[in-house]
Amino acid sequence: MSQLTSVNASPLSGMPVAATVNNHLRTKSTQKTIHRIWFGRGKVLTRQGYYEAALASFDAALQLQPDDHQSWVFRGVALMHLNRYKAALASFNQALELVIDDREVWIFRGAVLTYLNRREEAIQSYQMALNIQQQGTEVCCDYPLWLPPQLQMRVTAPAIA
Repeated sequence: MSQLTSVNASPLSGMPVAATVNNHLRTKSTQKTIHRIWFGRGKVLTRQGYYEAALASFDAALQLQPDDHQSWVFRGVALMHLNRYKAALASFNQALELVIDDREVWIFRGAVLTYLNRREEAIQSYQMALNIQQQGTEVCCDYPLWLPPQLQMRVTAPAIA
């Protein structure tokens, strides 16, 4: 029985728990771990359609690592689903400040600009996505799907060699 008691005894017994947790939160590795937890939670919630909760998770992740490109991208996606297009655009712009050559962000940005009726800017974003696409080997299948029909004729698709 005494063995069970010692196994269940808290390793923090005799220490102020709040101070111990705060000390751990100050370390870089722990912040990265907690960031990954918040980010992962946000991704799961986004996929399940809980966009408000996902947004809160991405905001928590960004408080720990404000330079995390993917957190900004997923935050923008959650905001798009909440029809908060101006805030989504700001998130995508922040993601692009961190990583300029992310084709997917340019596509999301184009979609948001389309919803905001800023069609010329949307076309420019889609064109940036195409330019990045042409540098890679992956075929860009999603590009035309993001354009509304009235804009599809104004943008030329890349030639496939």
